[in-house]
Amino acid sequence: MRVDNAYTKSSWGDYYLFGADGRIQTGVQKWAGSYYYFDKNTYLKRTNAYLKSQWGSYYLFGSDGRILTGLRKWAGSYYYFDSYSFLKKTNVKINGNTFGNSGAMTNGIVRTSTSTYYVDQHNGKTESYTSYVTGANFAAKEWIASHESGGSYTARNGVCYGRYQLNANYYLNGNYSVVNQEKAADAYVTGRYGSWANAKAFWLKHNWY
Repeated sequence: MRVDNAYTKSSWGDYYLFGADGRIQTGVQKWAGSYYYFDKNTYLKRTNAYLKSQWGSYYLFGSDGRILTGLRKWAGSYYYFDSYSFLKKTNVKINGNTFGNSGAMTNGIVRTSTSTYYVDQHNGKTESYTSYVTGANFAAKEWIASHESGGSYTARNGVCYGRYQLNANYYLNGNYSVVNQEKAADAYVTGRYGSWANAKAFWLKHNWY
């Protein structure tokens, strides 16, 4: 019995998409209100992949196979996919984040419930860092930044520089990028206090940390 316009389970357990003429579908196909990619060799739906369509454009597909839009992490970097064309955006600034010629974020901050990703430029090269400071420690980190510099990455007070007012020569080694400031601050606090919450407690007693 022929199957038309259906995503159907086979007798061996795999699902396949069939078109209006009953033929099995491959490439990018619209189904159930979204777009999916079906492998041209196995005919199976592809997941978690950046794939080339039958017309030559590339699209990102998520864990359930659906095409993705908005800010997405892929291959170690963040990209932004247009909500209408589904294409990767390039050479553009969106919500304060800058995306370069390849589409990868070159300057920006992305916060999630489990981490904060920073990317910045230093001496013409892209640097990135992921901080896993969360919860009460993240709140303490923000509190210290506010009291030390008003949250400014360019604040200067004598030899101290940046959001966390670290010694520019000793801790930052002359690299004032957002990435290096965040990385150096996390390392300093972990090594000296064990946590940002402990660092805040020390600051409250001594007005420095």
